[in-house]
Amino acid sequence: MRNVFLSVVVICALLVAAIGGTLAGFSDTEASMENMFEVGNMDLKVSKPWNGPEYNDPDVPAIAQAVLAWPCVSQDFTFDLHNVGDNTQDSYAYMCFKNYLCYEVTDVENPATKHPDGRPEPEVVAEEGGELANVTTPALGAWGQNCTLADFVEVVLYYDMDGNGLITDEGDLVLGNPLWGGEGTVYLSELWSGVADECLWIPLDTLQGCEKRYGKIELHISNWSEDDWGEQTGQNLNDRFLNGADDAYNPFNDWPTNVFMSDGVKFEMCFGLTQNMIGADYIFDIPD
Repeated sequence: MRNVFLSVVVICALLVAAIGGTLAGFSDTEASMENMFEVGNMDLKVSKPWNGPEYNDPDVPAIAQAVLAWPCVSQDFTFDLHNVGDNTQDSYAYMCFKNYLCYEVTDVENPATKHPDGRPEPEVVAEEGGELANVTTPALGAWGQNCTLADFVEVVLYYDMDGNGLITDEGDLVLGNPLWGGEGTVYLSELWSGVADECLWIPLDTLQGCEKRYGKIELHISNWSEDDWGEQTGQNLNDRFLNGADDAYNPFNDWPTNVFMSDGVKFEMCFGLTQNMIGADYIFDIPD
């Protein structure tokens, strides 16, 4: 009887093991194919003038080329920025001026000056002092070619802030004052720190993928009277006139402008497009 009981126990144990092997849980699988992670892009291109050929760095040609400039006459230059990227989110557009180089304008083949270094006679008299039309003028010193010219070139910048494809004086003025010399006037020298390749970025506006915005730059050199010059440079010219010349009698009361004759300044303009706004430390502080 005892052997029979043990046999039954063994048989039952084997039977339980067999049932356990045939009761595995249900299962199923599905596959999601062709998953991917692709990165969008933004790509800034520049045209000059409006709607002209589009360029990428480093092939963007000069946008502002003022030649034969004249006091109290501004020269205007247009450009547009195009984000040809496919990202639909807002990107932020900026521009800056940098790397100034000042020089004397000379024409080697057709010299039209009376001075061997390229300066015309009125510029020499204004810088070194002397007689001009029976009027004695004091020496102002060298100006212009030592990059002081950038201190007197006024800049006005417009940008299509609302994206309507138009430039209007009211809503699209970014910096400067189109009433030359008025409140908020910005000079070229203020737009660069003087450190090579360093930019003080001027904020423009957002620029979405496939969007184009328009800009305009106006450059102007003032006609500097003695009073204007003194206010800008801290030099009181009326106190420096020789032989007691009366300013009211002086027929050349705007003679300080002569110091910039045949002077030039070259500069770079750079445009930037960023996903995040540039930090305040790198932004040009636009006057109110």
